[in-house]
Amino acid sequence: MKILIEQHSKINCQKGSAGLLNNRRGVATGDVIFMVVLLTLFITGGFLIRNVVLNLRTLDMAKFDLDAEFRGLEQTIQDAFVALTGLATTKNTPPISTPGPKKKIEVTSLRFFEAGQNAPAAKDRSYKNVFPRNSRIIYTEIGYKNNRHKIADAEIPVRIEFYGLNGQKAGEISAISRPKKEWASVLFVIRWTPTEAGSWKADQYTAKIFLEDTLAAEQKFEIK
Repeated sequence: MKILIEQHSKINCQKGSAGLLNNRRGVATGDVIFMVVLLTLFITGGFLIRNVVLNLRTLDMAKFDLDAEFRGLEQTIQDAFVALTGLATTKNTPPISTPGPKKKIEVTSLRFFEAGQNAPAAKDRSYKNVFPRNSRIIYTEIGYKNNRHKIADAEIPVRIEFYGLNGQKAGEISAISRPKKEWASVLFVIRWTPTEAGSWKADQYTAKIFLEDTLAAEQKFEIK
């Protein structure tokens, strides 16, 4: 009976010693990981400070991207952490992307033609830049690229200011163009009606086209 008790005690002592040894090994491994990460931080930080000092000395800060240097430092630390622990670092989820700001509208064509109360189809229009005084209605045809193509339907304020040869404003017209998001390009027509039928004032005019309150194009024409 005494022999069995002693053997059991020896076995417990051996297990206790093994557990203590494993704990010490775990602590030692954790210390090594901490020291390696800390050393990496100091080394990389030292290179960062060195780069800043060298660029200050050479007055070449225009070529030095401080944000990029810190991003490189952060990535180095993350790589060291993953290599030593096998655990990936967590990153913030990027925000949901939304359509960017509207691009400036690009005008592709700007032409004039004469017609009655209703504008004819594009294939039936007679474009010109010189009109007689007895013209009925002078239309301005504006071709432009849809800056909201494949994004959303849009409402584009259109305004045309007409200036005579002396620089004084001779008239102004405005309307709304409503392109669908499926339209890559738009052909919009707006008319300038004389104060009295067939009573245009002979002059050389400049039509300034504003789309979304931004000057997009201008074109000259003449009435004589």
